[in-house]
Amino acid sequence: MPSNLADYLKQPRRAASMQKMEDSFGTSEHSGRSTFVCPKCGKGYTRKASLQRHLSTGCGTPPMFYCNVCGYRTSRKDILLRHMRHVHSRSQI
Repeated sequence: MPSNLADYLKQPRRAASMQKMEDSFGTSEHSGRSTFVCPKCGKGYTRKASLQRHLSTGCGTPPMFYCNVCGYRTSRKDILLRHMRHVHSRSQI
């Protein structure tokens, strides 16, 4: 850190925040290319958090949640609940 405030304020500070943003969102998000790729299956994501969620829900393992009405299967409970709300009427559930 510089010895005085004037020198500190002259230093560029954007680099660290930009690096943090690129680490989270990827550098080519707007180009349509996947920046974060799963090392197990090769599926690509534009956001680091999406890849982390993909890995934490068991990449390559069979889905553990299924719809009692139509048999739809997913590895995430929130996706199953969204499916139930949007695909099936309340009388079917």
